[in-house]
Amino acid sequence: MKKIFIILSRDPRSAQVLMFLINALLKKNYHIHLFYHRSKISNDAYGELDFKNNNIETHPFDVGSSNKLNFIVKTLEIIKKFNIIKPTHIIAVDKKTLFIVFFLNFFKKKFNKIHMILDFDYPKNESIKESLITKIQFFFSRYVDLFLFPSTKRAKKFFQLSTINDKNFTILSNHFPKNFKPEVSNKLNQILNDKNIKYSKIVCSLGTIGHNHYFPELIRSVSQWEDGVILIIGGWPTKNAKESLIKIISEKNLQKKVLILSDISEKLWCEILLKSYLGICFYKQDSISNQYMAGPSTKLSNYLLANIPFIACDNDDFRAFNLKYNLCELVNPLEPIDISNKINALINNKEKYNLLKKNSRIAFSESLNFDVQFQKLYEKLIILEQDY
Repeated sequence: MKKIFIILSRDPRSAQVLMFLINALLKKNYHIHLFYHRSKISNDAYGELDFKNNNIETHPFDVGSSNKLNFIVKTLEIIKKFNIIKPTHIIAVDKKTLFIVFFLNFFKKKFNKIHMILDFDYPKNESIKESLITKIQFFFSRYVDLFLFPSTKRAKKFFQLSTINDKNFTILSNHFPKNFKPEVSNKLNQILNDKNIKYSKIVCSLGTIGHNHYFPELIRSVSQWEDGVILIIGGWPTKNAKESLIKIISEKNLQKKVLILSDISEKLWCEILLKSYLGICFYKQDSISNQYMAGPSTKLSNYLLANIPFIACDNDDFRAFNLKYNLCELVNPLEPIDISNKINALINNKEKYNLLKKNSRIAFSESLNFDVQFQKLYEKLIILEQDY
């Protein structure tokens, strides 16, 4: 039996590609032990984690007040399970869990080490503590057998910073499987009716409600949008982000055109998405991850699934992406008037809108989906098993 440990310091549902990966491995008859952090926020959004599959055992760790104690308790539990189960592969999903993988070398030398890197940044941009952890990650990465990155550009940047050459990697972006069918709520119209918001079209921005997505500029642009077009911002707010945006909405008298829905369920998220006409995909260029979002972006993958065009940042990464696929429009997100002009133009140009929808559908069907990327990963796993 092929046995895999997957270790991460979060709920796997916070990164949808992890859930797709786990389910795809189960279908290939891998037996999985999943070690993860359980939190109230994730359970409120998704409910209890349940795969309904006998080939996976979950080992949740409840997040407490002491990170150091959590790490020690988690490490000891994983070591105990490791000595009993003796997995053939271990997937470390973040840099701290990569350290645990190399502790396990003291107990068994031969197992395949796989490192899944979702986000990272320049050590110089991090705190002293995080910078040290990143540098240790770079060191241990020299002994990894296979890397999983959300984009080729992020992979190249990681290898450049870590001075690692010729490492084995494959791409596993945040894209959905082709046959994915989301569960959808039936609450949005009632929410809008309760707030007396009337609309003809919805523009949405779903995900983290934070300070690095140009939300102030986006909200200010709404004043110049076509009549009947509303903006829905849905997701999970960072500290003070929602309050500052509500203040702008009030100042601009946009209560009937902008709605912020925080801490929403996955079903309501999907309902908003599938009822939207356009999406927004803005990221400040303040980190490596945000500089390379054309592919890894959860927003982008959602818009592909729903087959709706979107407006993205006019930066090098999205320019190259759109030159290849032509399924979105680009704009300078610092200028509210530019945002409103771009949105109004696309709403009024049905021919252009339909072309972007067509290209989005083709891209999702042929390449920008989980199935295509997992097949390449699976082929690499087979090679690793032959060497095991």
